[in-house]
Amino acid sequence: MCFQYVKFIVVGSMNTLISFLIFFVCLTFFQCNYFISLVISYVIGILNSYFCNSIWTFNKKYTCSRQFVKFILVYILTFTINFLLVFMLVDVFRISVLVSQGISLFVVSIVSFVVHKYWSFKIEETKRNEYIYK
Repeated sequence: MCFQYVKFIVVGSMNTLISFLIFFVCLTFFQCNYFISLVISYVIGILNSYFCNSIWTFNKKYTCSRQFVKFILVYILTFTINFLLVFMLVDVFRISVLVSQGISLFVVSIVSFVVHKYWSFKIEETKRNEYIYK
């Protein structure tokens, strides 16, 4: 369990870095506005995170559509939190877009971990017993 937590943090850290770099590249080099940059970075981040967490963190030999739908729903929630927080920090408090995204990613990563751990990748009790007794 503890090692699984460390793996989740490693994947989350890697994914946060990848997402932030994609956000930065879209915003800076491609001159996308911050909403478009956020959408692009989230889509790539979702795919990267799902496959890394499924295969490496939670040792899933296969993926199921129900688990992927839950995973996507969590990312819709975290995207919404991310967007609203960045919007508020940029447009209300006039904080730099990159600083705002950094702050938001910290908050969103905590929410994401808790919900993925206890909902998206949760092994249902009947399946847990099957894994224990095999």
